[in-house]
Amino acid sequence: MHQRIQNAFLFIALLASCLLPLPVSAQGRHPAQYYVSIGTSLAAGVQVDRKTGAPIVTDDAYTDQIYQRIRGQIPNLEHVKRGCPAETSESMITGVNSLCYAPGKSQLDVVEAFLLAHQRPGEIALITIDIGANDFLPCPFAPDPAACVATSFAQFQANLSQILLRL
Repeated sequence: MHQRIQNAFLFIALLASCLLPLPVSAQGRHPAQYYVSIGTSLAAGVQVDRKTGAPIVTDDAYTDQIYQRIRGQIPNLEHVKRGCPAETSESMITGVNSLCYAPGKSQLDVVEAFLLAHQRPGEIALITIDIGANDFLPCPFAPDPAACVATSFAQFQANLSQILLRL
């Protein structure tokens, strides 16, 4: 009797293993790979709506164009687009004044979480970072534009170092 129960469990285990889905690579397909684009309105694809003149996010960013060019060369490539209009290096890190992310979250937090969830070798094919231009936008209107640029550049360098370390 004991042997019959053992054989029944063995049969059920064998049957269950046949019903489980195979890993993607065992099925003959390539696993998903990701192109992650982060940064400012350029990465987000912001353009002017021809009818209203209002800025809109489109699927025609330079990052979308890169994706279109390389997706045939990298099997199962997906574009993970996280750019945000008006993003500065500071808002990318802290989320303060971000137009895209909920309070307490930042673009960098969201991208870090995505990268942590996709750590297998080769899973992240490419990352582009477009950041910095908005850091200098106040300088032409500052009382001392040269000093503004110098201060903004120093802060940008510190922020960029932090961004790159976290990624």
